[in-house]
Amino acid sequence: MKSLKHAFAGRVTAEGDIGYDYRRKVGNYVKHHRERVGVTQRELGDLVGVTNNAISAIELGRNPIPPERYRDFAEALQVNPEDFGLFLLEYTDPWLFELIYGKRRAAKHDLGSIPARVMDTRQRG
Repeated sequence: MKSLKHAFAGRVTAEGDIGYDYRRKVGNYVKHHRERVGVTQRELGDLVGVTNNAISAIELGRNPIPPERYRDFAEALQVNPEDFGLFLLEYTDPWLFELIYGKRRAAKHDLGSIPARVMDTRQRG
């Protein structure tokens, strides 16, 4: 199965990787639930079909969860898939989260401060 692109893939600006803080939040969430259910990184990796190194990279915020593995992670972490998906949406695509749930619910993300894409058509002359 071909891997899907993550919403923040390649979004690096002069200020750095804009997705890092979001990936850290997701990584902390995964680590919290992994420890809650009492499995090691290796055991979680076996349950979801990735290596323990991949789990470590996710928990450290270096890599996102592969989208094709979302359901596997929810089940292995014993998290309601809908709640897991909502959390991921909020921290992997805050723009879409804001579009669906409104500015009030997404206010903590301060979307106005997230740099626009380099090729934003609104900035062309």
